[in-house]
Amino acid sequence: MIVVSGATGQLGRVVVKELLTRVPANEVVASVRDPAKAEALAGQGVTVRAGDFAYPEELRAAFAGATQVLVVSVDTLGEQARKMRRDAIEAARAAGARRVFYTSHMGARADSPFVPAIDHAATEPFLTEDGAPFTALRHGFYAESALHLIGPGIEAGEIRAPDDGPVSWTRRPRRGAPAHPQPASPRSGSRPPCSRNRDRVRAARPPAAKPNGKPPPPPRSIHSHG
Repeated sequence: MIVVSGATGQLGRVVVKELLTRVPANEVVASVRDPAKAEALAGQGVTVRAGDFAYPEELRAAFAGATQVLVVSVDTLGEQARKMRRDAIEAARAAGARRVFYTSHMGARADSPFVPAIDHAATEPFLTEDGAPFTALRHGFYAESALHLIGPGIEAGEIRAPDDGPVSWTRRPRRGAPAHPQPASPRSGSRPPCSRNRDRVRAARPPAAKPNGKPPPPPRSIHSHG
């Protein structure tokens, strides 16, 4: 069973949509804060469960029976965010998930000038604590985030996106395929393709622009060796 947290969010709903093209709906669980907003998923045969990161006991129930869990990081920062993410990862492990997927960020490191990257760097070690397989999905800066900068930019007469360096933009709808858990098969077992040893986890390089004008492929996922 594959559990997707935040399944009604901008990323989660795209992941669920992609999963439904690959596995039966009864093998997918949508973990959401408000089940009433997931009626469309329930209508497609997806199991819908209440799972709010602010309530660890809900997460344990939402993740029950999971073989793989996608933990979509919460949209907040600081110690609260780190605790909520850790609670979600621990709930997934307690449920018996063979692999936990976590939406991290490119260049996640403790000395990053980008505050969210610092929080992701603090969260990734939680994935390694019990030695079980994991995947840290190091996405770029979501292009939709630029919309939040337009309002203040109009008022100030200048748009900074952001103002501390170059950005590897990522468009959310393209993240469905690389972000979703990989269904196990006789060939792959419980280990997704392109897995790497945990000691070799590294950030994927931002894709270079192509001269033909076609968009580059999405960044690679980073895996531990399960």
